[in-house]
Amino acid sequence: MRLLNPCVDPVFKALFTDNSDEARVALTAFLSAVLNRDVSNVELSQIELPEESDNERQSLFDLTCVLDEEEPVNIEMQGINIYETFDKRVEYHVAHLLNHFVKKGTEWNEIPKAYQISVLNFIYDSNHNDICTRYYMQADNGSTLSDRMNIYFIELPKVLDITDDVSELSKVEKWSKYFAYADDESKQDYIVKLAASEEGIMSAQTVLNRISTDDAMWIRQNHYYEALAREATLQGGYEKGVQRGLERGLERGLQQGMERGLQQGMEQGIIQKAKTMAKKMLLKHRPIEEIADFTELSIDDIRQLEKEEIINA
Repeated sequence: MRLLNPCVDPVFKALFTDNSDEARVALTAFLSAVLNRDVSNVELSQIELPEESDNERQSLFDLTCVLDEEEPVNIEMQGINIYETFDKRVEYHVAHLLNHFVKKGTEWNEIPKAYQISVLNFIYDSNHNDICTRYYMQADNGSTLSDRMNIYFIELPKVLDITDDVSELSKVEKWSKYFAYADDESKQDYIVKLAASEEGIMSAQTVLNRISTDDAMWIRQNHYYEALAREATLQGGYEKGVQRGLERGLERGLQQGMERGLQQGMEQGIIQKAKTMAKKMLLKHRPIEEIADFTELSIDDIRQLEKEEIINA
């Protein structure tokens, strides 16, 4: 059976938010591996934070949860570094997390930590080979100003070799190799070894097997490839987009997605199709966040469509 690609954003989110015990085990295990501590109490939270003013730049998170009832975490899979500005976006996101999840009346010495965990399907820092890097506020002399805002980058392209002895890998390395190779038919024996060595990966694989039988998930995966192709095109043209996709392990489907997108009209056809789907979902009174997640349209675009439907009614 063909498997979905966990490096595709909607598939990645489904691994951890599927309404099942396996998804909850996988999420807890992944957080424990990245944060290098035992995580037990994890609650999923809203992905769209309330606006404080009309001119505030909004944050729409991918997968937000709260640890031990106080520490907010946003987790995301990112396929391309759009205009080389990803680092600026995650700094804003982690600051927004800290701002919105601290309860009124909290003493300054009780401010919780906030975490932005980004799994990157591109190289962010080519100057070192570390797969997982933590960033936080630090002075030039090395002293720490604060560890309230924490950013973790997991760079999947740095996962090169397949080591038969998985017992020598760290938990983060195991998860990284799982994300990179889970849908690769030629590496399924290795995936079995990874899953057997980590309960969380075993649970994630169970979820992946289940959702890979869902036709709607395959449609969403193709939509992602098409969106990635558009972004790559904006950053340097069709050929550069193909090259980036091949290098990042997205060749299984990216070419198909790009060809479909180009044939239908990269700029207009796909967007119009998404808007048509969004209008149908609005008529069925589906939540705006769900429509945005399914169609890849922005929250603002969907709200504008909603206003147009009301006017035309």
